[in-house]
Amino acid sequence: MKTFSIILLLFILPMHGIAASNAIDSLQSYKMVTNKPESIFIVDVRTQAEYELVGHIDVANGSANIPYKFYPDWSLNKNFAAQVAKRYNKDDTLILMCRSGKRAKAAVPVLQKSGFKNIFYMSDSFEGPKDKNGHRTVGGWKVNGLPYTYQLKKNLIYTKQMNFDPLQRTIYFGQSYYYHRARAMLNNKLNIKLIAAPAQISSEKTSNTLKYRVTTNG
Repeated sequence: MKTFSIILLLFILPMHGIAASNAIDSLQSYKMVTNKPESIFIVDVRTQAEYELVGHIDVANGSANIPYKFYPDWSLNKNFAAQVAKRYNKDDTLILMCRSGKRAKAAVPVLQKSGFKNIFYMSDSFEGPKDKNGHRTVGGWKVNGLPYTYQLKKNLIYTKQMNFDPLQRTIYFGQSYYYHRARAMLNNKLNIKLIAAPAQISSEKTSNTLKYRVTTNG
């Protein structure tokens, strides 16, 4: 009976496309991508809003944002595998990262089915799981003190659904998750000169939505 159970397990895991060995934590991921930046890459599968406003990892070979799901309706990116294939070779080692690991894990079999051979997901991802008080202090890239940034690079940001217009921007945050970060992130975007002209920021909060409107003077 024991022998049967072991054999059955070996066949079940590949069917789902995610074996236990596909999971690595943020510390392991950083070590891997640092040691072999020419062939190991971290792919950020969070939404564009998360990537641009919450920050993203800062490693020598960069971390491209290719969303697995889109905000705010959380619809699946039907072109996810094709967009990953445009940037990476199918023999590259890819480590998928999201906020806490769930989307990254779900994206693994999608890439495996499209022919990628070496796919991992970051189990604690960028912010890690929640603690008993509902805060993300347990683990993750940021909590572990690994390098991250708010600076945006054109070759790494997702450009299919741009949230920001350089002259007139209206940004909606439907989750309180973003409230305390929004103004600082917007100021950071101005500081790195994504808006060339002088700008003003106004905000209003109604029900569950926090709206920031950024307008330029020229």
